[in-house]
Amino acid sequence: MGADDLVVAMPARIAINKAIELAIEFVAGLNRERTALESAPEGLGLNRRRFSANSSVVLLLPPGLLT
Repeated sequence: MGADDLVVAMPARIAINKAIELAIEFVAGLNRERTALESAPEGLGLNRRRFSANSSVVLLLPPGLLT
């Protein structure tokens, strides 16, 4: 993960309730909207970071969830 990547964290409580598919679909949707993310005038997130063509959307899952 890099400083300009968009990280989507999935809390363990939600993951345990089998909403993993929804999280994957959400991240896939963000990837489809890359152009909008890249052109966000004020950046993304709390720290207003820039999302560029080199940025990634990362889904962060709790450890041991997929074992």
